[in-house]
Amino acid sequence: MSFTPRRNFLWLLFAIGMILIAIVANATTLVHLPFQYLVGYSSAIARVQCVGSDVRLENGEIWTDTRFHVLETVKGFLPRTIVVRQPGGKFQNLHSHVDGSPESR
Repeated sequence: MSFTPRRNFLWLLFAIGMILIAIVANATTLVHLPFQYLVGYSSAIARVQCVGSDVRLENGEIWTDTRFHVLETVKGFLPRTIVVRQPGGKFQNLHSHVDGSPESR
């Protein structure tokens, strides 16, 4: 096989590899919004108190479920206790941190 067909074949393999990587890749994107947009887009706003959290490993990813007791509701309707699920946390000897994701205590 001469140089030109070999080069074209390698470029074809590279393109197929990049397409396969793009299909398989998973990503999480967090966007910082100004406060007025957060208030406008929110279906509920409340003052809460953290009462506990559970960390679990699901599909190879660490997730933290944090429970909050609602002290005061400002907008919308909420139950007395809500659970917020976030990526990341500490599970056994593993630690996963997602930039921009808050840690509740």
